[in-house]
Amino acid sequence: MTLSLQGISKKYETVEAVKKMDLIIEEGELLVLVGPSGCGKTTILRMLAGIIPSDEGKIVFRQQDLSNLPPEDRPTVTVFQDYALFPHMNVYQNIAYGLKVRGADKKTVHEKINHYMKLMQIKDMGERNINALSGGQKQRVALARAMVVDPDILLFDEPLSSLDAKLRVEMREEIRQIQQKTGITAVYVTHDQEEALAIADRVAVMNQGVIEQIGPPEEIYYRPKTAFVADFIGFGNFVPASIRNVSDDHVDLFCLEKTLQQPRSWIKTPEDSDFPIEEEVSLFFRPESIVPSPEGAFSGTILQKSFLGASTRFLLDCGLPHPLKLDVLTSVHLMKPGMTVSFDISEVILFKPSTETSFFQ
Repeated sequence: MTLSLQGISKKYETVEAVKKMDLIIEEGELLVLVGPSGCGKTTILRMLAGIIPSDEGKIVFRQQDLSNLPPEDRPTVTVFQDYALFPHMNVYQNIAYGLKVRGADKKTVHEKINHYMKLMQIKDMGERNINALSGGQKQRVALARAMVVDPDILLFDEPLSSLDAKLRVEMREEIRQIQQKTGITAVYVTHDQEEALAIADRVAVMNQGVIEQIGPPEEIYYRPKTAFVADFIGFGNFVPASIRNVSDDHVDLFCLEKTLQQPRSWIKTPEDSDFPIEEEVSLFFRPESIVPSPEGAFSGTILQKSFLGASTRFLLDCGLPHPLKLDVLTSVHLMKPGMTVSFDISEVILFKPSTETSFFQ
């Protein structure tokens, strides 16, 4: 069974926060909504939870229309970024709250709380005051409280935004493991692109109230359908280019004052795509698609080096208004600022400058 949004829209005065959207979320799926502030992702979550009504459209789950149900009658529970825990209750009492409100007997309450405290690795913290917990511990308590009532749909509203970087990674891995272990349907809102790619079954990239692209993380990263998705997800380079020649196997592009001959498979376009000769395009490629080579067709001067641990990022001056980003494994490079580097480019995507959509869309 699925959760579906059918023609959902929401407007705040003159601002269309969500524009007549259709969306299907499969049972047991973890769907991540990602996008910049104001794109409409949190509005969708709040409509799913029943916190705010939609202006039009329906929300249907297991053939039941949820649109007019109050939050307490919906099969959803929300995990908020500020945890929303009760400071006057201890850990055990916080987790028990939802069960007691629903009239569960003492035996059921005790058994379920013990189960989820163990699952969340907080089984020895039942008597602790909420104010004595770390951010990660509070998030585990909030997650246990949400799941102990057996919701059909778990909603996450940027749950890790207040945690430090390392703890964010640890907690997102735990959330993903728990979601997979329990098989619960989850909708997760974040502005963190790395977080979205790391935990999602599918990612929906939103911009100005619409979903620009939805698909598996690998597809979103390697096959963005719009310039916005390419630019928002991960890092990349945009270079002006023109199409000079097209054959059955290759497309010749003129960019950076040189001719770049690319196999059609590297451009990732359908075989029947029409490439008008001399058409101006915007060439997009990821930092890891720049391949340093002594005999490379292109060259640039290293302006800056950023050590990122396993990889190192360089900024290259290639005569463009902006430097190109180059990522290489830290263990295999001997490059430093001031050096001139020769390189080739692989795995490119062409965007039409006028529409900012890719040729393979």
